[in-house]
Amino acid sequence: MNEEYILMLAQIGISETVIKNSFSPATLGRGIDYFESERVTITDVESSTGQDIKIYADVFGSQGFAYNTKVTLNVTAKYSSIIGECDCPVGFRCKHAIATLLKFAQENAQAITENAQLGNHHQNEKEVDNWLHSFDSESLTGDTSLSNIRTNTQAVHNNVLLYLLTPVDDGSGIEIVSIVARRLKKGGYGKGRAQSLEDLVDGYTSHLNFEHNEQDIEIAGLLYSMTGRGIFYRQNNYMIKGDIGELTLKKLVNTQRFFWQTQELNQPLQWSDKRLLELSWVRTAEQYELSVKVSPEAQESFRLNSFYYIDTDNNQVGSASHPDLSTRQILKLLIAPPIPETMAQKVSEQLVQAWPENEVPVPVELTSEIIHIDDKPLADVLLHSVIVNEHNDGRRVHLLSLRFDYGGHLIQPKKTSSIYHLLNDQQQYQITRDPVFEQHCIELLSNYHFSSVSNEAVE
Repeated sequence: MNEEYILMLAQIGISETVIKNSFSPATLGRGIDYFESERVTITDVESSTGQDIKIYADVFGSQGFAYNTKVTLNVTAKYSSIIGECDCPVGFRCKHAIATLLKFAQENAQAITENAQLGNHHQNEKEVDNWLHSFDSESLTGDTSLSNIRTNTQAVHNNVLLYLLTPVDDGSGIEIVSIVARRLKKGGYGKGRAQSLEDLVDGYTSHLNFEHNEQDIEIAGLLYSMTGRGIFYRQNNYMIKGDIGELTLKKLVNTQRFFWQTQELNQPLQWSDKRLLELSWVRTAEQYELSVKVSPEAQESFRLNSFYYIDTDNNQVGSASHPDLSTRQILKLLIAPPIPETMAQKVSEQLVQAWPENEVPVPVELTSEIIHIDDKPLADVLLHSVIVNEHNDGRRVHLLSLRFDYGGHLIQPKKTSSIYHLLNDQQQYQITRDPVFEQHCIELLSNYHFSSVSNEAVE
């Protein structure tokens, strides 16, 4: 490294020794090449005391991609250190970090030394003032209990960390946006500004100038676990999904600082009772499309593992479910393409056949008459044997298959609904099952040491 760069770094408190201890010679050389090629753009600089500085930059790699790079400097009279982080494949103390450091030094060399000295001076004055203030807080009786000593950790911030729930632009999911807003005297919050949660994840919180607590640190960790370091870096919007997303959603509501994106920041979202999902096919322009509504009415809905609604009129969030269909079945219906009118009958028949136990919505009602069967069932038992090891000892296993006969229609015990729909030769049957009798037969066979080895039979 030439004398010009050594002097430039020395002016921000970084010695040649610190550089050599922080970066390998090869990395240092490539980083200098990137700096000299003007591939670095400083995007942000954060400094809380003048000693600890975070430098954020976009560094363009050889393929034209910009890497997000962060360099943290800690410079005092006796000690200096460099921590370089990046979302490139190397990830730590890479050439992008040294290029960022050189770019920062070039732009801020003289100013940073003065700020560090001023920061040390002001920090010492602040510590002395806090100590002197503790004398004023003591009672005249000499009570020096901790409750009467006020420390700087009890300061109340006017700025507060808030969370917004918002759909992803492409409609692929739901995400959380973190902002900081000023608490207003009249109640609520002012206009917010974007705030990354990265420092909460890293445990670097002493410099943060907004109100936060352990809940926020836990939430930041959960959001990070769903996003990953490379994407999480320096952003303030985080997609939530799956089991962790549902846990995060509950914790966000509990903060009382969680809002729908279009709401004024004065009434946070509250948990409310479960609501019903209503599915129906709507005919438009000679085709049918599935429509989803929430009852009682809600303006927005989204899915994690389960479905959720947002009632923006009443600032409520809660889960939603269909009375007869599972989440998997609903998702299967939601991905259906528009159904041409000429195929509506065929689709309706196949839906009834695919899910005979469910009251599945169909594009058109089937034209055939429904025959209701409520006959008492008969147990249909078939005993047979199979060879399980044909090439060795030829051992046989005896199997017993159990079904239930309702008016000549056989139903397997895996069926769980009390109503079973059957379409046979264009004829519809609605069978009312007897679950008590079916369960009694299964338990009786179990008493004779038959055990269920599949979902379709008791064997």
